[in-house]
Amino acid sequence: WYRIFSQLRFYPDKASEVLLEQSLEHIEPDSVLVVGGDGTQLPRTSKKIEGSGWIRNMRTPVFKIGIHLAQRWFNFSLLLPPENGYSRAMPLRFIPAFTPKSHREWIVAYTEWRAALLCLRWLLAQLKRLGRTSQKVLMVADGSYDNVKMWETLPEGVIVLARTAKNRVLFYLPDVHAHKNRKYGEPAPKPQDIWQWKKGWRTCQLVIRGHKRKLKYQVIGPVVRRGAPNTPLFLIVVRGETYEKHGKRKHRDPIGYLVNAVQ
Repeated sequence: WYRIFSQLRFYPDKASEVLLEQSLEHIEPDSVLVVGGDGTQLPRTSKKIEGSGWIRNMRTPVFKIGIHLAQRWFNFSLLLPPENGYSRAMPLRFIPAFTPKSHREWIVAYTEWRAALLCLRWLLAQLKRLGRTSQKVLMVADGSYDNVKMWETLPEGVIVLARTAKNRVLFYLPDVHAHKNRKYGEPAPKPQDIWQWKKGWRTCQLVIRGHKRKLKYQVIGPVVRRGAPNTPLFLIVVRGETYEKHGKRKHRDPIGYLVNAVQ
């Protein structure tokens, strides 16, 4: 068994190219190519394993957070066109995003957002190879990727929709008559301020997991984050709602998203 499995018989880079090429057959060139990315963990039992280190244990309760030995990885998936509100995730890349304090000998440490940038650049290179240079790319992500450095270094032609903090400080663009050295305009409302608004909400109807849902939302912008004045963004706030499911009353909290503004 050692002689068989010690030989490299699986080439992940080639497999990713084949998966992407075959998946694009189901996606129109003039539509938006949607991808998703997030960090994940692989528990380990030894500190000597490459990339192993002490990180937060996601299996512990929130009222008593613990740590464990694990490797951190970045999962990059293609979201296929939805059918009846469901979308299948096709894994394309699974790359290491080891922490700086982990045990490393030959693999460089990466933050989650830097690993996301590597995958996005790989995707753009593959689209160019396949003759789809005009394909629009949208990446959806959680709040870990609402990072000033990521917004500033985002590849051209990529749109990122990331969850943002409820107290995120934002600014409008400077007035056209403002001094040329002024980077920020007037302060914009925070997501938690918009949640209290009574008027101005728009309504859209979506099919989510086979059920029709009406969502109320607000769009504010263009705005910028402090530290990234050259990256205009839009703030999208989805209003919370109360609903009944199986006879029980439930509540969805409001949530805010930031998306880069593309001219």
